[in-house]
Amino acid sequence: MTKSAGTQNAQLERAYTAGFYHYATTAERLDPATTVAKAAAAKAPWYNQRRAYRQLCHQKCTDFWRSKLEANSSNARQLWRLVDELLGRGRVPESSAIDVEAFSQSFAEKVASIRLNTSDAPPASFNHVCDLARLCSASRR
Repeated sequence: MTKSAGTQNAQLERAYTAGFYHYATTAERLDPATTVAKAAAAKAPWYNQRRAYRQLCHQKCTDFWRSKLEANSSNARQLWRLVDELLGRGRVPESSAIDVEAFSQSFAEKVASIRLNTSDAPPASFNHVCDLARLCSASRR
């Protein structure tokens, strides 16, 4: 590590630490147990709202198709058109402008081009960042 990189890392660490302490000014915010308890308390209402939303969507969809069926129950032709629509029949046929082989070839060429353009690139690097719980426990010492 060069001196400038070490200086830069130290500056970044000081900036991060200053920002962290600005945010985490109370003991409640620093306590991981409190954070976990708040997350757990928010989880149940979130799941309840999600469940209610999914039930509402399902009910609306069921009501929509049921009303369409009831409205067309006296007309056999309209009823069968509705059934075909529900089953996905009568859709626009697949295009014959391009076949599977041409699509596969263009995809393979695109992948080969990307590999060629990135073959001399350095491998990806990732920096490990300590998690908040360890940072909090270190700051209490």
